[in-house]
Amino acid sequence: MKRSGGPRIVSLLLCGAIAAVAATAAAADEQAGGLGLSGPANDAAPEIELQLPTTPEKGIVRLTVKTDNPQIQLKRNVATIMTSQTTGVLIQDLICRAPCGAVVDGRKGEQFFFGGMNVIASDGFQLIDYSGNVEATVKEGNHGAFWGAVWGITLGVCAAVGGLTWAALGDVKAGLITGAVGVGMTVGGWVLYSKAGRTTVEFRPLSAN
Repeated sequence: MKRSGGPRIVSLLLCGAIAAVAATAAAADEQAGGLGLSGPANDAAPEIELQLPTTPEKGIVRLTVKTDNPQIQLKRNVATIMTSQTTGVLIQDLICRAPCGAVVDGRKGEQFFFGGMNVIASDGFQLIDYSGNVEATVKEGNHGAFWGAVWGITLGVCAAVGGLTWAALGDVKAGLITGAVGVGMTVGGWVLYSKAGRTTVEFRPLSAN
C-alpha cells in the first residue's frame, strides 16, 4: 500500500513556521541585550557627571571595562514602548564606551548590558550588589559560533517537531529517528552558544586609587 505524503507535508509546514518565528525573533533581538546583536542606541542628553560617594553605597560604581574590542558599549534598558499588543520598541540609554570609567547609578535595579554595533549583546545584569570601583571583563562572543548556534537550535527544534509529527501520523520509526536527531542538534546548538557564541561579563572589585 502506498504511504501518504501527508505527514511530511505537515511537518514541512511546521518547520517553515518555526523558521519564520526564529528569524523574526533574531531580528528583534538585534535591538536588545540577550541572545542577539545589539543595535545602535541614541546618545543620552548631557547630564551632570556623577561622583562616587565618600561612603560606599550599593548600586553606585565607577565602572572600568576591560575588553579586546574598543567598540564595546555599556547600555541601559530604559523602557519599552508598545506598538501593538504583541510588539514594542525598546528604548536604550548609551552610557559609555570601553574603557568607560564612568560612575553609574544602578540603585533602582535597572537592567544593563554590553553591546554595540555588530557586537553580540551580553545578557542583562544589575549593579545593585556592587559599590566603589569595579572592573568588568567583557569577552565578546564569536559571530560564527553564535549564528551556528542559532541555526542549530532552529533546525533542531524543527526536526524534533517534524519527527514527532511523523510518529503521530503513522511513520513511527522515521519520526523517532528524526526527533532524536533534532534533539541532539538543539542541545549541540545551545552548548555552542554557551561556550563560544555568547558575550560574557565578569566583575571584580578594584582598589581605590
